[in-house]
Amino acid sequence: MMQINLKRILLLFGLIFSYVSIGSIVKEDFSWLLDENNSVSLEERLEEIDDDVKMNLTDRFVYKVDDNVIQISNKRLRVVSHAMQFVGNPYRAGGTSLTNGADCSGFTMTVFKDCGITIPRTSRTQAQGGNEIDISKVQPGDLLFYSRGKAINHVALYIGDGKVVHASTTRTGIKISRYDYREPIKAVTFID
Repeated sequence: MMQINLKRILLLFGLIFSYVSIGSIVKEDFSWLLDENNSVSLEERLEEIDDDVKMNLTDRFVYKVDDNVIQISNKRLRVVSHAMQFVGNPYRAGGTSLTNGADCSGFTMTVFKDCGITIPRTSRTQAQGGNEIDISKVQPGDLLFYSRGKAINHVALYIGDGKVVHASTTRTGIKISRYDYREPIKAVTFID
């Protein structure tokens, strides 16, 4: 199957894309961009597309992680790609700095704020805000919540492919984990 590099598509549209290897667009989803004989380059084909169509293209991306094809809106892509660039940075209780240290809710609040979306500060108030969704319907950019006992005490950002990025502990900092490394009890979206 022929694949087109997602970073190349984003650069063609002049978008800033900081996460280097999020995946690739699958040919079947954008087959109208390519001709069967590859006699017209992707760049030449994109030059022929009206600006309105280009805007629709950038509104929703399809990317592939391993063998899973995932659709993601441009807004969700911005949130996920912004969050991913801070993996490896430190955890700090009460912190909201993506570079110098954040706790779980400080991390999600600041990632969303940097993407133009205002959400509450603590994991409990974040769980009460936004629109509750079924955990089985979670999409990249949605928040998953975890508890000890009955009280919510942790939040993570779903990034797709069954994974979350979160400010975990002082030992591990901001990292990627499977979404079910603990059992999530609630999912909320702040993205339309």
